[in-house]
Amino acid sequence: MVAIYFLNKILYNVYMIDNVRIIKSNRRTVVLSVIDGVITVKAPLGYPDKKIDEFIVKKSNWINKRLVDYFNSKNVQKLTDEEIKTLRNETHTLVTKYAEYYSKIMEVTYNRICVKKQKTLWGSCSNKGNLNFNLLLAQMPEIIVKYVVVHELAHLIEMNHSVRFWNVVKKFFPEYKQCVKWLKIEGKKYLNRI
Repeated sequence: MVAIYFLNKILYNVYMIDNVRIIKSNRRTVVLSVIDGVITVKAPLGYPDKKIDEFIVKKSNWINKRLVDYFNSKNVQKLTDEEIKTLRNETHTLVTKYAEYYSKIMEVTYNRICVKKQKTLWGSCSNKGNLNFNLLLAQMPEIIVKYVVVHELAHLIEMNHSVRFWNVVKKFFPEYKQCVKWLKIEGKKYLNRI
């Protein structure tokens, strides 16, 4: 598998990774994942190794980005239990203030607010109208906190991520696109602390 060797050689020089795991099974598609620094390719039975090599090389930029994210997260100072407790309280106060403010403007009613230690979500809204927020929001710029609150409140109007949903967000928070972009780029740095 020359291409895998080539890719591994590239990664080895930077990340000391020489491990690509290939799993063939009864599936129809080829998928790629990088979990805990391990590259895994899942392919259909009988799928040619040469095609797998080509697929991996084609996805090498994506793989490298995931590996950089993984190794950067290993070097981040994790939050202590005391810091988590403090952030939970600070975030609860902050999001409650903005939820009360924006819910009046948006003419929506939420049930309760819960602040959680979450590794992937900034917020969520349940069918019962309960709002959940990531405790890390207290560390973020105020505009980001406001955006996340408006985003979750918008789900009380549109419980999806359709065009109608984004139009609701835009109506009450016109600068939402820059916040979405910021969270995609900078948000991982925060999430790595949990």
